[in-house]
Amino acid sequence: MAEVMGLRWCLKWIKVLNMQDIVVEMDSELVVKCVRGTVSQIEIDVIVADCVSLLSSLCNINVVVVRISKNRVAHGLVGMARNVRTNLLWGNVPEAVASISCNDFNSMKE
Repeated sequence: MAEVMGLRWCLKWIKVLNMQDIVVEMDSELVVKCVRGTVSQIEIDVIVADCVSLLSSLCNINVVVVRISKNRVAHGLVGMARNVRTNLLWGNVPEAVASISCNDFNSMKE
């Protein structure tokens, strides 16, 4: 449930910021399959419908699955969010996350 709610929040944020050409990476294969319509899960169908509706109103936004082992940035952010315990948008990327992101990006180029 948390994964699909997180996706919906992300898509709303993308819409508010009028962003386009974005790839949303998730480690929940079930949520991605539900959004693509290849699987149905009754517990999250209403939120999935919201996500599908949001996606149809956005320009070139793709939702894809990444392996948990490849999603270190997200897990780093979750750890930091647990410590902050507030709804907060960071204006600057925390140093730990920036470091992981740079390492991930550099490893993709090799």
